[in-house]
Amino acid sequence: MDLPNFAMARLGDSQLRIVIHWDFENVCIPRGFRAAQLFRIVENRLRQLGYEGEIEFRAFWGTKGPSLEKHRRELEGLGVKFYQAPEAVQDAADHLMLELIDKYGPKLLKDLLTQYGEVDAVVQEYVHIFIAGDHIYANVAQLMLGMGTTVLLIYPRLACANELREVFPLSARMTWLSFLGRQERR
Repeated sequence: MDLPNFAMARLGDSQLRIVIHWDFENVCIPRGFRAAQLFRIVENRLRQLGYEGEIEFRAFWGTKGPSLEKHRRELEGLGVKFYQAPEAVQDAADHLMLELIDKYGPKLLKDLLTQYGEVDAVVQEYVHIFIAGDHIYANVAQLMLGMGTTVLLIYPRLACANELREVFPLSARMTWLSFLGRQERR
């Protein structure tokens, strides 16, 4: 299956750094995939799109979510950084993910702008990829896009909030299964 080219992301630019933010408890490993296989597919897809640099892969889940321990161990062995929300409340992992995105995304850019008055180089250096579907990410994505940061969305087709999907142009979003090279069921 052909991938959208994400041309606006300039993935062939050797100066870029990709940071993947994966809402692990809500965008799960699809049936028929193993965790390590999924990680390699994501990495290979980005290479197919021209990216050659490092990929920082962050995954988030909460104590209230499904048991993901066997997947966590396997993915940590491949270099994925896991962040588990300490609270057993709904959306705790989402809030933790947003907190970290804000720390390294808009907040960092705002701090640099305040300090140096120039953030173009930093804005152009990062591509943030959200693997998510909750509406809670729409505002931070809109803020980051508005600041000139490249943000891409990979989302579950049947479980993605319209508010989130509508923030991204068609060229900057695709479904989770199509990104993984699987045919979507209709």
